[in-house]
Amino acid sequence: MLSEETTLLKIYSLFVLADGKWTPSIKENLDEIAKSLKVNENEANEIYGDSRASVWSSLPDVNLSDDYSFEVISEIEDVLNMGPFWLRDTSNSKSYKSERANVLWNMVLLGYDDGKYSGPEKKVIEHLAIKWKIKPIILTEFMDTAETLKMLERQKDWIKTTQQEYDEISKQLEIVDQNIKTMLDNARITIFGVNDII
Repeated sequence: MLSEETTLLKIYSLFVLADGKWTPSIKENLDEIAKSLKVNENEANEIYGDSRASVWSSLPDVNLSDDYSFEVISEIEDVLNMGPFWLRDTSNSKSYKSERANVLWNMVLLGYDDGKYSGPEKKVIEHLAIKWKIKPIILTEFMDTAETLKMLERQKDWIKTTQQEYDEISKQLEIVDQNIKTMLDNARITIFGVNDII
């Protein structure tokens, strides 16, 4: 059986391959996730390499398709079967729904990281949501929130380019940062209230 941390990093590293992309930005985000999961750099790099090799039949850095969702879903299923119970269990129990919703939220954020939430990424997330009995309304809220967060980040970038006084720019950035915090807080409320959604 795989540890929870290794299982989660494997799931995330497989997920990002669904649309056939592997970029330095994706690796940076996975490295941040690995740090938060306390997976050391060598083990993380081994997981990334194994994920790419298992999904892509060509050279690891060359992709010939933009839809590897079938391969990714198959590989994730294998990982789930070796992972902790809360990821494997498919009963209709309310147990672990918040933890599973959190995994889906992290996947949505990874999907939006490159600015485009792709069809293959959506297929993978929808597959897991169905498997884990997470309602579609939750996924819709996650996607809407992630899109809004991306727009707020772009707004911050734009504010920094305006010809306003430093104090005015700082005040506007503070407002946007507060909006970002509110959106993230709302996502957490959704995650922890997932059992209450009819």
